[in-house]
Amino acid sequence: VPLEGNYGSYIGWWLRGYHEMGPSMIVETLRRTVPETTSMFTALFSPARGATAHAITLVALLVLSLAGARALVTRAPVALLFLLGYLAITLVWPFQPSRFVWGVWPLVLLVIVAAGWSITSGLSQWPRPARAVLAVLFLWVGAGYAAYEIRAARGGWWASISRAGDKRIAAALDWTAANTSPLDVVAADDEGAVFLYTGRKAVPVASFTTAHYLRERSAEVEAKEGLEPILAAYPLRVVLVGSKATFDAAEYLTKRPVPLLAPRGQFDGGAAFTVLHR
Repeated sequence: VPLEGNYGSYIGWWLRGYHEMGPSMIVETLRRTVPETTSMFTALFSPARGATAHAITLVALLVLSLAGARALVTRAPVALLFLLGYLAITLVWPFQPSRFVWGVWPLVLLVIVAAGWSITSGLSQWPRPARAVLAVLFLWVGAGYAAYEIRAARGGWWASISRAGDKRIAAALDWTAANTSPLDVVAADDEGAVFLYTGRKAVPVASFTTAHYLRERSAEVEAKEGLEPILAAYPLRVVLVGSKATFDAAEYLTKRPVPLLAPRGQFDGGAAFTVLHR
């Protein structure tokens, strides 16, 4: 039974990247995911900005995580083991780690809360000086996280991603509805929205491999590994691009000796290209 569409396809994607890059893929991934993860945690838990405050926050989180893990070893060992395994996979997965960390955020907070519980519990085995240090560290990260949540509530950060893309996607949908027929097949950065809101059949405008996250790619490579095979596989009429990488790839295909695309128009945040007859 084909595994496309479920977790088998994701495992295959990782294995293909490893086959292409070898062990260096894991090393390069860690070089990016570890700093990105630490930056995420310092932004969430630090009550002050600056390198010194962030360093204190990282130390506090490390100490509290160890204390929390010690408390959970006997009380929630399965949850702790799952979290450690999950985070280990996240660090070697060549993609922005924040989206995966958010998926287990309640468990991450559970570890910190367990550290706080171990300080105040009458069953605490920590000596008095250690409990005092843990209490100070717990108050530090608690103040930082509370400040972050207050800023998030005031700024409506739960809708920040949709706000960032709404203007561009809306413009692409308006252009598609006005300039294509219901039977046209469209390639777009936001192919899901194009299909959902215009009824046009839509496909992605680029492929996605581990190299997209780990390495800078030229317009030629982006076109040859992404847009060009898509043009060969589907009866496309229009290509809509809304990012610099996909725009450069589409523009590259207009300047070949035998061009595959021709500029057609622009919309707010993107551009449209006509697929030339092949």
